[in-house]
Amino acid sequence: MRGVYQMEFTGRAGQGVGTLTFADGKLAGLDAAGGVYKGEFSTTPGGEITGYADLNFPNGGQLVTGAIVAAGSAPMRIPFAITQENAEGHILRIETPTGPVNVRLTLISAL
Repeated sequence: MRGVYQMEFTGRAGQGVGTLTFADGKLAGLDAAGGVYKGEFSTTPGGEITGYADLNFPNGGQLVTGAIVAAGSAPMRIPFAITQENAEGHILRIETPTGPVNVRLTLISAL
């Protein structure tokens, strides 16, 4: 799962794009609406990738789930568990605290 990925995502109230980088058990990224992602992940011997991404929305706004985030709000923790074989190019359903989001990751560059 090591690399830089394009991230495309949709929720009940919209869609978005951004990038995520996975390396050495850490992830970081951003999206076009101003979201900033930081987190950690690990891969099991069976190929499951588990972790979390803390989404910070410094300037506030509306998430693709429809939730409104006030400027300066605390980051929202988004846990995830995906399989290595489905991590790239497939639609992944991620349950966030404000509702489900469908995400597709496309590898831009291996690190």
